[in-house]
Amino acid sequence: MLVVGISACLLGESVRYDGGDKQNHALTAHKDKQIKYIAICPEAGCGLGVPREAMQLEGDPNTPRLLTINSRVDKTDLLTNWSKEQIANLQNDKIDGFIFKNRSPSCGLNKVLVHKTNPTTPQQYGAGLFAQQIKNHFDDLPMAQDDDMQNQHNIQKFIDEMKAYKAVTTSKNHG
Repeated sequence: MLVVGISACLLGESVRYDGGDKQNHALTAHKDKQIKYIAICPEAGCGLGVPREAMQLEGDPNTPRLLTINSRVDKTDLLTNWSKEQIANLQNDKIDGFIFKNRSPSCGLNKVLVHKTNPTTPQQYGAGLFAQQIKNHFDDLPMAQDDDMQNQHNIQKFIDEMKAYKAVTTSKNHG
């Protein structure tokens, strides 16, 4: 069985800022068959609650800050520290891959808009804070976004990548 970290909203959990979800039915069809999902919502997990004020990344795409849109409260350190704690849990769970919610300021794997602080700066994009922590820590871990997982062909390709990753990491640990 493959162990896969996944943004909780993609499994139908109502954890988004607006109290909703973004269930991906193509992914949930694989639940309990060949995949054990570990659902994670960094924003709810770090204590921001549901519903919560919408947030966005701002500043330098390489080191963006996570700010609430209306009240302008910086949640960067809270989410980053929580994310670092979760890495140990994911290592213990021996995850074989991770599927992130695209465009999320916490879970977007790439192409997350980083709002500019200077109006003359061109639009820039980066990764969500949690996704970046996972990318930095797990070498070669197969990762995808939900918009890449909309059809069975792409899902099977990702499953095959995870199987190959699991085979390599298992042989390294036993060799």
